[in-house]
Amino acid sequence: MRRICLLIFFAAICMGAAAFSHYQRIRLENVKPSELYAVINTQFDALRSSDFPRAYRQVSSEFKQKCNISQFSGIIRKEYPGLTEALHVEYGAVERDGNHAVIDVYFIDRKGRVIPCIYTLVNEGADWKIENIRLLQKKKSQLTLNGILS
Repeated sequence: MRRICLLIFFAAICMGAAAFSHYQRIRLENVKPSELYAVINTQFDALRSSDFPRAYRQVSSEFKQKCNISQFSGIIRKEYPGLTEALHVEYGAVERDGNHAVIDVYFIDRKGRVIPCIYTLVNEGADWKIENIRLLQKKKSQLTLNGILS
C-alpha cells in the first residue's frame, strides 16, 4: 500500500511539473513587446535621473552576482555615458527565444544623434530583467534623425 501511495505521489509531482512547464512556455511565447519595453524604460528613466539603485533593480540576478551597485554605476558612467544623456528611446526588432529576448534599442540625444544598442533580457520567474547591453558603436554615433524630436 505504501508503494502505491508513493507511486501516486511521484506521478502527481511529475504531472504538476509538466503542467507548470507548459504554462510557463505559453506565457513566455505570448509576452508582449510592451512588457519588455517597460523594463528598459524603467532603467532608462532611472539612469537619466542618476538613480542608480533603481536602474540596478532592472538587471538580472546573474549580472548582480558579477557586479555590485557601485561597479554598475561606474560601468554606466564610463562605458555608457550616452544612455544617461539621451533625450528619448526608440525600439526596433524584438526576438524571443524561450526565456530570453533580444531588442534593438536606439537612444536619441538632444542633437538627434542615435546611439544604437542591443539589449538582452531574461525572464526570472514573474519578471523580465536586463541581462546585457551591447553598444553597436563605442563613440557617439554620427547618425542623426531628420525631423522633429518630441
